[in-house]
Amino acid sequence: MNTIHIINYNPETHNILLESDDAIITTNSKDIFMVEKTDENTFVLFENNERVEIHNSENEYLEFIQKIGFIQIHPTYAVNPEKIRTFRTKTLEIEIDNNHLIPVNERYKRNLINSINRLKYNLVSL
Repeated sequence: MNTIHIINYNPETHNILLESDDAIITTNSKDIFMVEKTDENTFVLFENNERVEIHNSENEYLEFIQKIGFIQIHPTYAVNPEKIRTFRTKTLEIEIDNNHLIPVNERYKRNLINSINRLKYNLVSL
């Protein structure tokens, strides 16, 4: 299996530089729907539903999602706020643009609501 590591992130362009055993890969954080953390690996789900397995430490994972502006909604999930379609407050689920439903942990609910409100108030009314 090819091991991929996050080696750099450019906040101005939103480009993420990944390195595998045999290639250097670039992607853009705006194309990522969510990040899922397992015990051993971080998985990144891209727009085309491609899952790329990223091997980084827990601290690197937390630093990464903060840098790219994702919202932690569960101990194992962080979402791209631009991809949130619906927050179902009764069932504590988020629906993102690719129709995936992701659970929201009660512990992260307040942070999610605050983040959505910040996004809402930064938008221009038409």
